[in-house]
Amino acid sequence: MSFDTGGVPPERTGSTPHPAADAADLEPLDPAEEAADRAAGDA
Repeated sequence: MSFDTGGVPPERTGSTPHPAADAADLEPLDPAEEAADRAAGDA
């Protein structure tokens, strides 16, 4: 996978997570949910 956006800011390419996803990461999660989120992020 290439991360070259051709000069287009990443937020305009859809390659970055939605801000709501970042906000969700700030919510306290139980260990099982956190592990699942980390596994999904590493995939």
